[in-house]
Amino acid sequence: MVEYVSLHPAWAFVFILIGVFALFKRDWRDALYPIIAFLIIWGFAVTISFSIYQEFYTPIAIFVFVWYGMGASQIFETISQFLSQRQIAIKGPQLLMSVVLIALPLWQFRADLSTGVQYGYTSFIRRDHLYPVFAPDKAIRDALKIINNVEDNAIVFTDWDKLYSYVYTAHIEEGKTGIAFHLALADDDIRLSESTLAYIDHNIDERPVYFAVFLPELAEHFQVKQISETLYRVYRK
Repeated sequence: MVEYVSLHPAWAFVFILIGVFALFKRDWRDALYPIIAFLIIWGFAVTISFSIYQEFYTPIAIFVFVWYGMGASQIFETISQFLSQRQIAIKGPQLLMSVVLIALPLWQFRADLSTGVQYGYTSFIRRDHLYPVFAPDKAIRDALKIINNVEDNAIVFTDWDKLYSYVYTAHIEEGKTGIAFHLALADDDIRLSESTLAYIDHNIDERPVYFAVFLPELAEHFQVKQISETLYRVYRK
């Protein structure tokens, strides 16, 4: 929660609070719904075990920006009413307010915008290691270590964070569309499903089957041969 709050500048909270107040002033029932939804989502975020809690930022943003937009709209209306009562031209101040609303976010994120323009990535991309900015081909090179060690009609089970790069490298970069990749669930409390075992049993005599992640239970069902540090082929027992 503290991290999420730190992502927003102080002036944004002014708009958000005005937006919440404006909604309650118009209809308290309409105002109550986003607050309840907001609290429910944050309730899940802070009470369940979740490895990437930042995923909750996306649904939360829907309500935050509704309040933000409502606050900005209320400020526009207040300024327009104030000026119209004094018979002052409205268009000039409205235009100025529009420019301010555009300029404030740009000023707040000026460092990331500058980095993005100069280097092609923002500071948080480098900070959080979302992808290797200094080695953009690393995922392909890692995938080739697996793809170059399996047959063109192989079936390969791998972990979730490698699945896309393996499929892309094999099918797009290398043109090896005969290799089938599947997700292997590797959590300690998850075992190979019956459907997975049936799928392997149906194909193992016709196509080589590999695991690019080690699962201790493989030895219960198959003969396991280690091909490389991270690649294992399974055979019938």
